[in-house]
Amino acid sequence: MSLCRLRSLFAIVTVCAGVLATTAVVAAVPAGAGQAASFDPRVTQLDGISLGDSYSAGVGAGTSNGVCGRTDQSWSEKAFRSQSYMAGSLYLPGLYTQAACGGATIAGVIAEQLSSISTANDVASITVGGNDIGFAPRVAACVLGTCPSKALGIQPETGTWFELRARLTALYMKIRSRMAQGGHLYVMTYPVFFGVDAATCAGFTTEEQAAANAMVTKLDDVIANAVVDANRRLGGFLDQVHLVDWRPNPALRIRKGYTVPEGVPGAGTRYDTFVDHDFGVCNTKGNVPTVSAATWHPTAKGYFRGAGRFFTALRTFQPPALA
Repeated sequence: MSLCRLRSLFAIVTVCAGVLATTAVVAAVPAGAGQAASFDPRVTQLDGISLGDSYSAGVGAGTSNGVCGRTDQSWSEKAFRSQSYMAGSLYLPGLYTQAACGGATIAGVIAEQLSSISTANDVASITVGGNDIGFAPRVAACVLGTCPSKALGIQPETGTWFELRARLTALYMKIRSRMAQGGHLYVMTYPVFFGVDAATCAGFTTEEQAAANAMVTKLDDVIANAVVDANRRLGGFLDQVHLVDWRPNPALRIRKGYTVPEGVPGAGTRYDTFVDHDFGVCNTKGNVPTVSAATWHPTAKGYFRGAGRFFTALRTFQPPALA
């Protein structure tokens, strides 16, 4: 056997042994334990921070902690603290900061949450934008009476979709500038609410369900475009801001599937939409919805679903690095 082949064989055995040893170390370190004394430099330690509104705070699943409605069920915290995700993944969970707050807007994140970011943060995650378009009061109005015309017309409560996109882009860049030099920001979209499979569902007519889904789809599209804009302006060979899409498979997008009804500003305008027949409210599969009609926030199951998508993105864009 040649010397080159012997060296190759030795390298393979060494790497395999390293992977096995690393996996054992990760499994032995409790999730969220911070900088453990037994830190193994062959694994990637991640220090993370969660920013944004109630969907990032974990509202709707579990007992809330304080005025922000935070729970330990948020999608980012589940990914950071769950043994199901971290154990044996070659990640060593570092420090985790929950700064998200129910009701937060883009301006609120800038004023009250950016100061929590440090250059130690390798990972930041965020969901924001829903409160900027007045989504919560619209849902309440639809349940209690008639949906406002701007909801049926797929328009923000104030400003324009283009202005929202610009504000989100600027926010993502501010967040990224405060993080570790090689850090990454993960931007989660909002889940689609309805299966649109019943004439009335949780106080919504079929038309109102379709409008709500189209509104979420439009908001999520704006978020996705802002992620692209932020990466373009940040420059660099690799993207630093990543979209984590909570919506159903992109192949299930319904092109121009919602039409603004007559008597509403923008009547006849058609918008893309999604329908969650599998886990939406009033779905045809009989599955427990991943969004609760009592809170209009994800259930614990829903947040776990979001955590899985976040962790998949994390493995893709910040893969564990062996020394």
